[in-house]
Amino acid sequence: MSLDEVRRDWTLLGDRAPRWAVLVDPAKRDGGWGDDEFLATGEREVDAALARLAELGTRPGRERALDFGCGAGRLSNALARHFDEVVGVDISAPMLAEARRLDRSSGRITFLLNDAPDLSALPDDHVDLVYCDLVLQHLPPALARGYLREFLRVVRPGGALVVGMPARERWTVRGTIARFAPNFLIRLGQRYLLGYPAPMRMHTLRPEALASLLAPSGARVLHSEPYWAGDHWEHLRHYIAAPPPRPAGAPAAHDASPVGGAPTADARPDDGGDRAPQSGHPATGDRDRPSDAASRPTAPPPFRADLARSVRLFSAFRVEQTDPDHFYGLLAADTVGQLSGYTKLDGATVVDVGGGPGYFADALRAAGARCLCVDADAGEMSMRNGAPPAVSALGSALDLPLRTGSVDVCFSSNVLEHVPEPWRMADEMLRVTRPGGTVFLSYTLWLSPWGGHETSPWHYLSGEYAARRYERRHGRPPKNRFGRTMFAVSARSALRWARTRAAEGRAEVVDVLPRYLPRWAHPVVRVPVLREFATWNLLLVLRRR
Repeated sequence: MSLDEVRRDWTLLGDRAPRWAVLVDPAKRDGGWGDDEFLATGEREVDAALARLAELGTRPGRERALDFGCGAGRLSNALARHFDEVVGVDISAPMLAEARRLDRSSGRITFLLNDAPDLSALPDDHVDLVYCDLVLQHLPPALARGYLREFLRVVRPGGALVVGMPARERWTVRGTIARFAPNFLIRLGQRYLLGYPAPMRMHTLRPEALASLLAPSGARVLHSEPYWAGDHWEHLRHYIAAPPPRPAGAPAAHDASPVGGAPTADARPDDGGDRAPQSGHPATGDRDRPSDAASRPTAPPPFRADLARSVRLFSAFRVEQTDPDHFYGLLAADTVGQLSGYTKLDGATVVDVGGGPGYFADALRAAGARCLCVDADAGEMSMRNGAPPAVSALGSALDLPLRTGSVDVCFSSNVLEHVPEPWRMADEMLRVTRPGGTVFLSYTLWLSPWGGHETSPWHYLSGEYAARRYERRHGRPPKNRFGRTMFAVSARSALRWARTRAAEGRAEVVDVLPRYLPRWAHPVVRVPVLREFATWNLLLVLRRR
């Protein structure tokens, strides 16, 4: 799904059924929404949202608000009752024509057609409030996340964001279809079975992924609450405090500052890591609606290694290349939830070994940790936002630039199989962890279905053959090349290393399990041979002695 498709669909919806497309109600088709009735729904929503912000201790200024995806102006008019000026942004010209017809603000609303994949028409620190309700789910996830970053740029310090969208599909028939069905089938069903003038694709954003995305800027979720119960999606409205101002002369967010004052090492040979290419960012309409402020983002739900989680993770693997923000954000939030079951993260000093663009480091900071991201490749570290992650250092996983016993948690996700001496890396992780601290180490097994990464499943024939076949089919060598940047690592070798370190009195083995599988599948790691194929991704958790 592209920005051009979004523009095409919502132009058609705005031309044929602008108010119904904003407030989908079977009883309101064919002009069923009266003007006053339609606008009154926006007034009730905005009044309640601003009251909730006040209850949370956040009172943004009242000079200017942004209604992103304003559609027919339902919320723009409501916001104009509270703000001196409102900017309504939408991608659909017919929607904006209807919004101008319904404008009752006496000139306080400016409607802007935005068909660019960003908000470059608006300057930094331009608005006191960003309001975006049931819009982002209609955009490709990578573009929606790009717009969320743009919200953080245009909102003023001391301001707020109100963002509403689905967090997950429910396990109803339609929710399950939305979760698994390919896009073209959903579009056909909406057009020819449900009679939509144009399809409305739905995407979700889980709360932990949102918190991870906000963390680098300093913005924080004050509160998330459900609304629209009974639908096929679980809808949440998030109340977000704007990023704080950066003090004059403060270093850029990506300046390196190694934990414990350790010096930054020169780059070493590629240590791999959880990698992702940089992604882009668009605008549609206010769409289809069927305590004290916390010092940290809203806590993620308790970690549960159940079948639904496994399905969610394996489904996300399908978009690793096309939507890395979604995939790595989801995986990072899930992993931090898992790690939290072994050690307290709030206030802990953590090093993310081979952290690449910093998705895991962001999620760890969102959980309250002080996190340093170490990687050997500056290019990989900059591929997400064009700059290294906040608090990062160049250094090899085989010779970490940290003092012995200097961190509470040494963390690494899917890096071990990318280094030529994996158990030297594991020893380094153990070295820098303080006595009583935690080592959390996971990697992909060579004999698992994804052992050859993008060259799978042909790695079962041989790593070299798989690489040559990939290059013939794609016209370029694979990023993960066997014997150079990817190596065969087994479960057997991991268990031997862990038992040896435990026998030496250097570590206690806390857990060994298949990282992505449900709890009832954990015993597979006890079965020789089978575990090499079925475990998929092995997790080792050790406590330093």
